[in-house]
Amino acid sequence: MPSVRLRRHRAVLLFTLFALAISYHFVVVRRDYSIVPDKFLYGLPSSSSSSSSSILKTAEDADVADADQHSVLPTPPPSSTTSSSSSSSTTTSSSSHNSDPLPLAQSPNTKLVSSLETILFAGTFPVDDYYTGPSSNVLPPGIRQSSSDPSIFSRPRIAKFPFANPAALPDEPPLSFAKIQGSFAAESDDERQKREARLAAVKDAFLHSWQGYKEYAWGHDEVQPASNTSADTFGGLGASIVDALDTLQIMDLTEEFEEAKAFVAALNFTTSNYKTIPIFETTIRFLGGLISAYDLSSPREEIFLDKAVELADLMLGAFDTPNGMPVLYYNPVLAHYGPEEAKLRAGNTVVFAQFSSLSLEFTRLAQITKNNAYYAVIQRISDQLQESQKKTDIPGLWPSFMDISGCVTASEKKSSAPSAADNQDVEAAALNRAAIDAETKQSDSNAKQKRQVPAALRKSLLDVPRPGSSSLSPVNLPVEECVGVKAIVGTVKEDSNNKLKYTAGGLADSAYEYMIKEYLLLGGTVAQYKDMYQSATAAIDDNLLFRPKVAGDPDILFSGNVLVDKDTKAAEFDAEMTHLTCYIGGMYAIGARALENPAHLQTAEKLTEGCYWSYRATNTGIMPENFHVDPCLSSDCHFVDRFASSEGENKLRKRQVDETTHQPQARNPPAPTTPSRPPASTTPLPATKTQMPCRLPTTKTKSEPSTTVPGTVLEVDAPDAPAEDDPNRWETGGWYDQPHSILYQDGRYLLRPEALESIFVMYRVTGDRKWQDRGWEMFSAIVKYTKTDAAFSAIKDVTNNRKITYLDEMESFWMAETLKYAYLLFAEPSLISLDDYVFNTEAHPLLRPSPVQSAPEK
Repeated sequence: MPSVRLRRHRAVLLFTLFALAISYHFVVVRRDYSIVPDKFLYGLPSSSSSSSSSILKTAEDADVADADQHSVLPTPPPSSTTSSSSSSSTTTSSSSHNSDPLPLAQSPNTKLVSSLETILFAGTFPVDDYYTGPSSNVLPPGIRQSSSDPSIFSRPRIAKFPFANPAALPDEPPLSFAKIQGSFAAESDDERQKREARLAAVKDAFLHSWQGYKEYAWGHDEVQPASNTSADTFGGLGASIVDALDTLQIMDLTEEFEEAKAFVAALNFTTSNYKTIPIFETTIRFLGGLISAYDLSSPREEIFLDKAVELADLMLGAFDTPNGMPVLYYNPVLAHYGPEEAKLRAGNTVVFAQFSSLSLEFTRLAQITKNNAYYAVIQRISDQLQESQKKTDIPGLWPSFMDISGCVTASEKKSSAPSAADNQDVEAAALNRAAIDAETKQSDSNAKQKRQVPAALRKSLLDVPRPGSSSLSPVNLPVEECVGVKAIVGTVKEDSNNKLKYTAGGLADSAYEYMIKEYLLLGGTVAQYKDMYQSATAAIDDNLLFRPKVAGDPDILFSGNVLVDKDTKAAEFDAEMTHLTCYIGGMYAIGARALENPAHLQTAEKLTEGCYWSYRATNTGIMPENFHVDPCLSSDCHFVDRFASSEGENKLRKRQVDETTHQPQARNPPAPTTPSRPPASTTPLPATKTQMPCRLPTTKTKSEPSTTVPGTVLEVDAPDAPAEDDPNRWETGGWYDQPHSILYQDGRYLLRPEALESIFVMYRVTGDRKWQDRGWEMFSAIVKYTKTDAAFSAIKDVTNNRKITYLDEMESFWMAETLKYAYLLFAEPSLISLDDYVFNTEAHPLLRPSPVQSAPEK
């Protein structure tokens, strides 16, 4: 007969099992989170009700979901011939998102994650980060895994630095803007047929890309289109799917869209192959893609808004710093499990564009949900940007790298006179050596600033041996404790020769375009963004734009760089043009129409013509990744082919020009003039372009793709390749035939969209069909030289029209941006009108809440 003690143990066991069954019924089967203790929820602001994250309807669905919790990748969809109507069963009608604004970090997010085995977070892979495989446990030091904890977020995130006076969305009615889109002449039958044939060709290119991705990489971030494999560059969350949602809608690809929607419904943003969230890339690709899909859906697809809220709430903790500047590689585990005294702060060498290009997505989400928390975090950044704009070496512009930590160290305080900021009570003294500095060492060398690092290189980083510990990597501690707060300031990288780089291209690009677009998105009710944009473009006009000295003497403009010595303030002009910079023509065109500035429309045309020239300059008709040229120093500027023989024969003196000894021609600068905008401090202004020494290389003048571009996997004969080599080609710097106008270059093409983006905007703004013809010429060249059996691939050398070397990468922006802009170039002008939408930097159209003419009723 069982003992009393044994019977008592059985009773306790039965009671425990009964309690667990009841909890399972309410939490898993009924999805009733009202009974879940607070310790099971993580405190993030959310405007959705408890049902907003529930996408499973039955107990059977719940069992399947729990069983598959460790698998990030949902099952691939059926083939294109199979009906996708069943996907609708995976979604439910969501609750309203128009509840009252909730305080930061006080309302619990209702997503319950029942897995401890895959505690990993969405994000790219910083070079010095630790990769953890999907079967490893990722728990902070000192935190033991417990079978009773259903989620890594069992401890709520408490705001360490709550807002004192959070900004609220303006409630004024939107202003009435001038129309951005131009007038379009009626088409003849022949013109319509030609345009529709081009439109169909772009759609075919997209479908070829989509089918290759679906066949070889479904659920992964990217397809590798030469080797027919997959790559996970954003944590294995299906970046190509989320990024292409609105392209599928715009192209009216209903079946493919339903497949993508079903995938999104099953996404869990708390599981990923990487432990940090790259705030910039996640915002522009994932958050922007989800919001755009919601804006374009009719009737509204609430699942996209649910997922956008879920993701944004997860990222809000990155802004919980002393000065509100974001931690750009954010580990939510630290916010939930870090010691009480541990407080996050932003980095001291971060990419300018990464923290200043978040406004459109968070603002639009705030407008939709009526949750001011999303807008408040953005406005704090914008206020500090405006405060610092006139205090840089080039008032109006910011350097490419910034110290946004807000940290004053003891040595800095001792070496400088006391200021009012030293006495501000902002809890900065609490940032001691125990504080977790998640970004101090994450500079651009380990950041991925909007597609700066090829996927092949990022993939190779995954193969680096990792420490054996499965716990979090040691935290990066501040070199010195913070004893005060300072404004954001420019800084330099260790390998920058102490130069501050001012540019409108990569590392800064989207920051400037977001100013005018945020002004439009807010209906013109916040003049701050117009003022910042006008100050920035005035400085770009005066300091960065230049006419290049190139073959044909075209009347075009490029946008270069200015390098300023951090100590001496000496400035030099760097006559570089990059593909990333080609967005600028479209930006100027939109600003010209919105602010009624005709001069800027002329500038926009010359900048866009400059990118078109850059495409036509190479043998393939595709623009290089970047290149340097000689700038014109006067209006009387003529290109002289320095490779023509003295007898006047246009033959190349092959390999007889030593690039490393090439020196710029002597400059005769004009007399100094009084600057139109005096400096805000005693720091002297840098010289104007004509007063600056032209920056040319001293020891290295060429790119070396063999060492900097790994991943070359396949070389094939080019279509319509010449039978023989051109005897006059210039084989230099590792490039097959570098154009004579170019001093040195990086000859890769990475499927970038920026040139077609400006071509599209110029057509929509002017109505001039010449832009359609030029865009078709560019698109045709891209398709000809990048198409593979599976999809389309980045290529190694745009100057080689005999052999194509594929780099085996197709980033998600190819389907999200490049093909979308090409499609809209040939679509009816009313489709995604620029009077109704603004595009984020990943080409996701966001609906403007202002008087519109053609936006559909939702």
